[in-house]
Amino acid sequence: MEGKRLRLSKIDARGRNVSYFIRLGERTHTGGEGEIYSVEGEPEILGKIYSDVSIQNPGIRKFKMEKIRKMMLKPPERRDGQAGPEGLLFDGHESPENFVGFTMRRFSNMEMLENVYTNETRFELLEKVQWENLRRWSSLFMIALNLSIIMEDICRKGYIIADLSPANILVDPDMRVALIDCDSFIIRGENEYGRIVGNPEYTAPERLKIKKMGNTDEASWRFSFAVLIFRILMLGYHPFRGIYPDNPEYTETDNIINGNSPYFGGKGSRQYGSPSESAIPEPLKTLFVRAFIYGVKSPMIRPDFTEWRKTLQYVYELRHEKFYICGKSSNHIFYENPLHICPWCRIDEEWGSGDPVPTAETIRMIKNGL
Repeated sequence: MEGKRLRLSKIDARGRNVSYFIRLGERTHTGGEGEIYSVEGEPEILGKIYSDVSIQNPGIRKFKMEKIRKMMLKPPERRDGQAGPEGLLFDGHESPENFVGFTMRRFSNMEMLENVYTNETRFELLEKVQWENLRRWSSLFMIALNLSIIMEDICRKGYIIADLSPANILVDPDMRVALIDCDSFIIRGENEYGRIVGNPEYTAPERLKIKKMGNTDEASWRFSFAVLIFRILMLGYHPFRGIYPDNPEYTETDNIINGNSPYFGGKGSRQYGSPSESAIPEPLKTLFVRAFIYGVKSPMIRPDFTEWRKTLQYVYELRHEKFYICGKSSNHIFYENPLHICPWCRIDEEWGSGDPVPTAETIRMIKNGL
């Protein structure tokens, strides 16, 4: 598709329908439903082109086109954090049979969320001056708070995110968050036509039990969000992934279905190098328990996005009173716990896996093999 000439139909700043031709540039990403391309001469937008398989059914093709048009008229979230559909793309004149994809905003100077919270890639970012704020765990907390604000806004506007995962989230050096590839959103109250895509690691137990992926309602979306917040705050570790010597065939999918988390009283032990549950601020622990354990039998008991936002905001605003700095490292910031134990020191003491939130000097030593 590189170099392909397509018709772009969109609504301009004055609310008028405009149509003109664009040409696709290089392919930048390949996903489950299609490919994303740059647009020649328009560096601030990208074009997503659906694979033939994903829209070969005429009914699905027309449904996607009409849904994206509605999302253009009523953007699902704030403009400063959105890469939702901005224009429709056609291979020929404007008609459902010629619909092939859409354009969306292109963000620059941002990193994929997974690169920010996973130790290996986070250490590489920490070598860059602009990512200096990421040295402290409180920065990951800020990402979680900003993400909760966006989720609350999207929910309020009547949308459900069917496929919520780190692959759809970007973060900038100031810990601001943006969503990309937003066409998997479901408009609340409308039947979704076609296959719902999703990742089993973020799929609620009630969906996994019927062998379905992704979210179709707010309760399952709340589960996906809780898993994402846990991974952000716990350096990328999954709440349902553990070590099970007696049952090595256990998978995180089995654990999700059974509400079995090694962090919240479940069977098994935590993964090598993972933080203990003491790293989680006490007000958030109760939310995770509702989302992961109680929510198995009663999905709507899971915290909604407003409750997450308020609780994260409450904890963050108390950081000067409740957050402690470890005497061994200024990067070891943690929420108060009964024993005043630094959870980041405890990781190295328990696993011998090194400092998970190292200083710049420690990173240089690691890189040089010292």
